[in-house]
Amino acid sequence: MDEAKPILANKTVGIACGGTGGHFYPGASIGRYCQNQGAKVVLMLGGHRIDEQTATARNMGFEPLRVPAERLPQSKLGYVGFCWRFFRNVLYCWKMLKENQVDLVVGMGSWASVPVCVAANWAGIPLILHEGNIHMGQANRFLAKYARVIGYSFPGTNIPATSAKHVRCGMPLREEIRLAVSQQEKSRAELREAFCREHGFEPGNPIILVFGGSQGAKVINETVEKMLPIIRNQQRPWQFIHLTGSSDNYDLRERYQTYYILACVAASDPEIHKLYPVADLVVCRAGASSVFELAAFRKPAILIPFAGAKESHQEANAAYLAAEGAAEVIRESELNAELLFNQIDTLLN
Repeated sequence: MDEAKPILANKTVGIACGGTGGHFYPGASIGRYCQNQGAKVVLMLGGHRIDEQTATARNMGFEPLRVPAERLPQSKLGYVGFCWRFFRNVLYCWKMLKENQVDLVVGMGSWASVPVCVAANWAGIPLILHEGNIHMGQANRFLAKYARVIGYSFPGTNIPATSAKHVRCGMPLREEIRLAVSQQEKSRAELREAFCREHGFEPGNPIILVFGGSQGAKVINETVEKMLPIIRNQQRPWQFIHLTGSSDNYDLRERYQTYYILACVAASDPEIHKLYPVADLVVCRAGASSVFELAAFRKPAILIPFAGAKESHQEANAAYLAAEGAAEVIRESELNAELLFNQIDTLLN
């Protein structure tokens, strides 16, 4: 008897995952799974990070397709032109789906996914949505009526009442993250020793990982910079891995050096899965991907929800992790150097 083929074998899956990194990387993770099941995958990308994400998608071995997208207008007058442009964008995506013979569309949220997902409905192509945040975003709430299946990450996610099947599937994490989690108990000491040797850190002293995600790192960077003299005055032997989100890091490196604090400062690190096991504590935003990565690595964290996040979804994500006893939360409006120092000091002691 022949072995049954995976259900996605020889199918074409379109994944609409433009927007922030919190949409793109989980979408790419789903794409990798579909490829492993024998599917052809196209990542359908729109939004203001389209150039960066197109290049990343190609480097990851995906076929990227650029799609038109725009946010809802801020004024009622703006809807006149928006409605025409939205119709045109959906029509463009409909043609793209037909030309690429897409059999299934997966929408990851954000307004960059909306024209693709509406076009899938027009074309009679099955639509699956994934919601990463505990509060379903505006785009996915709009699209829910078209979906056959809605996957969600957090228990208690507010999903509209539709005919779609609801499945709690968690957050799709990158393959390298999952592998690092499975091996961290075996490799943590080895990774830490290698990292400390490479960067001149002391293995016995605390290492704090700081990053701001794909958006909103500026406030965290400024607060940590103001905290450095406090660390020096209090003679704490803390060491930092600081991912600033900016390529212009000369001044911040100098500040660390001025206060004799060991630090590895970089804009970002594509191998962040190697940094989580090294760190004793993480200071970061509360995007859904970051929250699930912290949970996977079981890392204590101080979460600073991005105040500019739509509908305060990062605050809700952070509150969930805090309620589980897995993180402390500092609101951006309350954030200052003294408070951050005290929180770090408490958690490390």
